[in-house]
Amino acid sequence: MLQRDEEFVTCLIEMQPRLYGYILSLVANCEDADDLVQRTNVVLLRKQSQFQTGTDFWAWAKQVAQFEVRGFRKELARNRVILSDELVAQLTQEESEFVREPDAAKADLRKCLGNLSRARRELLERRYSGTAVANLAKEVGRTAAALSQELYRMRADLAKCIRYRLSQDRT
Repeated sequence: MLQRDEEFVTCLIEMQPRLYGYILSLVANCEDADDLVQRTNVVLLRKQSQFQTGTDFWAWAKQVAQFEVRGFRKELARNRVILSDELVAQLTQEESEFVREPDAAKADLRKCLGNLSRARRELLERRYSGTAVANLAKEVGRTAAALSQELYRMRADLAKCIRYRLSQDRT
């Protein structure tokens, strides 16, 4: 079961840039896309047991994202001008030109990581290679709370950089 969980999480992580680009192409607002990616991830994690290993993970995740976008659009229908159902269906079928390929998104992430200092980059690499925050904090001589805050700031900086690069690719 652990191996299946690891495979699922790996697929989920690898498809995040593509999922974000897809959702962003449907809602055209970075903040809404951020929220919808989170909602979609929650649903995917809840329904993890329903995913059939060996099938197309992206197709399944995209379908979940479509349902989340529809629900979101219904919530906002009274307060915003939104895309028509027909246009959303067309974008869904064509998988819009705005959906970025994973390799391009990875290149953006690498460039954004390159903007960080070497020390910050190494800290992120160590944390996401599996080192627990508490252990890493001891190694670098900081409190776990301070290190967690620093990691949060780095993730926020990376997200901001990636959103900027995405917006530049659209213009």
